[in-house]
Amino acid sequence: MDDEIDLRHIAGSLIRHKGLLTKFAYGSLLLSVIYALFQKQVWQGEFQIVLESSDQGYNSLVSQSLSSNPLLANFIGANKQQSLQTEVKILKSPSVLKPVFDFVKQKKSKKGIDYTGLSYSDWVKGSLRIYLEGNTPVLNITYKDTDKTMIIPVMNLISNTYQEYSGRDRERGLTQGITYLEKQSVAMREQSNKSMRQAQTFALNNGLGLQDGMPSTTTSINSVQFNREKAQNKVNKLEQQLNFAKTSTDDSVYIAPQLKANSELYSKLQSLESELADKSALFKPSDQSIKTLKRKISSLKTYLNRQTTGLIQGEFDTTKAELASLTRPTKILLQHRELVRNALRDEKTLNDLETKLQILKLDKARQANPWELISTPTLLDNPVAPRRKRIVALGFLGGLILGSLTTILLDRRTGLIFNIDEFKNQLPYPLLKHFSIKTKDNWDMIINLLAQGPLKIDKSSSIAIIPVGDFPPQQINEFSMKLKQALKGGEIIVSKDLMQTRSCSKQLLVTSPEIATKTEVRELVQQLTIQGKPVSGWVYIDSEKVL
Repeated sequence: MDDEIDLRHIAGSLIRHKGLLTKFAYGSLLLSVIYALFQKQVWQGEFQIVLESSDQGYNSLVSQSLSSNPLLANFIGANKQQSLQTEVKILKSPSVLKPVFDFVKQKKSKKGIDYTGLSYSDWVKGSLRIYLEGNTPVLNITYKDTDKTMIIPVMNLISNTYQEYSGRDRERGLTQGITYLEKQSVAMREQSNKSMRQAQTFALNNGLGLQDGMPSTTTSINSVQFNREKAQNKVNKLEQQLNFAKTSTDDSVYIAPQLKANSELYSKLQSLESELADKSALFKPSDQSIKTLKRKISSLKTYLNRQTTGLIQGEFDTTKAELASLTRPTKILLQHRELVRNALRDEKTLNDLETKLQILKLDKARQANPWELISTPTLLDNPVAPRRKRIVALGFLGGLILGSLTTILLDRRTGLIFNIDEFKNQLPYPLLKHFSIKTKDNWDMIINLLAQGPLKIDKSSSIAIIPVGDFPPQQINEFSMKLKQALKGGEIIVSKDLMQTRSCSKQLLVTSPEIATKTEVRELVQQLTIQGKPVSGWVYIDSEKVL
């Protein structure tokens, strides 16, 4: 391909134009030396600061206390979790470093240096470097200036600005939070008092306690609802006991534990049953005393069951009447429950607001520690720029590269073919031999081999030697004479006229570097194709000035 360039081609171009390459290299070297000598020295200062305050633990406690109200936490900045990279972006912004920039402009103006056209962003890019130390919260700050006396004052100002910034947002956020909570507390106190008065008034008007209508887990023993539920439970229990008492027979006795009036009769029954057991061990069942005891026991059981049923019935009726007196309409209970719930909710909200207000006031009263400065602003002993050796080296290297590109472009513009590889890409015929000027003494033997091989003809035939490009006449004549001697007969025609060479039995192309262009070679190949006569091959004769 025409566009392919290998290292040998480049090396050949550099050698052919070494004079031009030398001029580029030394010219660039001279300019870089002059440029380096006229550059002003640039001095640099640096220091380090830790972006995390030493009271982070306390701040986390404040954040936890405000976790129930994330909007308030965000409002005062207690819930702020921005990344360190974002923090660095803020620290580079004009909102933080604009005073430092104004200070530099003022000092430069006093020294007669015009800084009016310098923008803040250009100043930061050209003079400041602010970056994190790996994945740590340690911030590195470096400042560069051609005025050595400006380094330390500017670095101290940056340090003080960052120290002030570390507590500025906290102070502003706390002040705003306290103001907000004070206003909300006043409004909520009025609302809480109002809702509590409404609940108490409704309870008094309807004979209810404060806890009536509320869930059972919060019910007070003094509430109407609690007493009603207690009476209902007692009615259910008495009803069950009454059913058991009514179904009792003379053979069994139902004992109600709460009935103290029957305690003497129960004792008498136990005494008679004990006496019966004793006599049954001594007498037969038909004995008169045994029969008498059984009648007494049966009669006493009947009496006990009737009396127990009557007592339970009386207690049951009394409890039902008490339950009826404690019953309130569902609508009244639900309305009362809603009023009480609103009152309790407003009271809890008021308590939360007042607690948070006290926390913020205490936090504001506490003196927060600024960011820790772990190294003081320091001026480096030696200037960091210009790096004269580096400038000179880069200038010299740039000259070599520019000169090399120029030589390559010059060669490509001429269109000449400079080496055998390029001819191989252009000529679709076999290369018979590469002749070198340095081995000219061996030409006779090689030409004899060609004459006996691919170029062999009889005495009545002829060979056409076609020069490719502006071949030197002396070399082509010398080559044709040696070939004629090797053939020992036959005719040799040296010509570029293909109409003349087409009558020959064989055609041989002869070429050399820097004598033919790619265009000429392509046109020759096209003409040979149209001519229709076979081409035996081509030979390449190099010159001493080509690698």
